[in-house]
Amino acid sequence: MKTARALFIGSYRISHSCLSLRFDHYLENIDHTYVFTNTNPTMLDTVLRKYNIDTSNFTYVEDREMDALYPTMRPNWFFADDYRGSWLYQQALKLASVDYIDADCVLIQDPDTFSITPYNCFENDKLKFFILPNETHSWGYYKVLDCLGIERQTPHCFVTEFTPMLKEDWLSMKQTLIQRNKCDPFDAIINAVP
Repeated sequence: MKTARALFIGSYRISHSCLSLRFDHYLENIDHTYVFTNTNPTMLDTVLRKYNIDTSNFTYVEDREMDALYPTMRPNWFFADDYRGSWLYQQALKLASVDYIDADCVLIQDPDTFSITPYNCFENDKLKFFILPNETHSWGYYKVLDCLGIERQTPHCFVTEFTPMLKEDWLSMKQTLIQRNKCDPFDAIINAVP
């Protein structure tokens, strides 16, 4: 099974990346890393190498490439007057990265999160998630489940800044979103977000 990582490095998060990527030796069985960024990839690569980060297995993907592939995503997910700012857009990019990357499993990682112990996306042939046991966020976070037509499946909260996702699960979810909501899957999700 091919496993890749989708790492999201905004220009304001480069310093976080210089720290967190030093813990990459704990990641097991990652075949390739895709760095999604809004900054110049050559400059970013130069900075990471300056801090002895091995980028030989990195592919840089600029936001403008994702904007070209998903032209309605930025205007529909980026609200200048919303306190969540670009955070919503980044969540859409995370899902789109699973579409973009040719792998069976994608580890979605924010630049300020990392594992300090050995981590493999799979444990006993199942995805290995980091969870906050018996944690609930505001009801708005779970409104997204409405567009899928499902109830909350667990009392736990998942750490979405460092989470594996199977491509087949995303493709199934995407198809359900389209069929159930009669629109683009990203529009279906954002329309459910309060």
